[in-house]
Amino acid sequence: MPSPFPGMAPYLEAHWRDVHASLIIYSRDALQGILPRTVRARVEEGVLLETPIGIGDHPLYPDVSAVEYNSKRIA
Repeated sequence: MPSPFPGMAPYLEAHWRDVHASLIIYSRDALQGILPRTVRARVEEGVLLETPIGIGDHPLYPDVSAVEYNSKRIA
């Protein structure tokens, strides 16, 4: 029987948390393959947004973010 809601996949909806998590990891891995060596694709890292008004009050959590990586640790 075809879905009564065109464009919706009942299987994906029933397992959305797993599908979403997998897509995020696959996206990170695909991005990492094309990013420069000094940039890393990261998952679940908080980002503070800075605007002309100032820095935001709460961190945002993008699915995947790209961050510059420095191999030297600052003590």
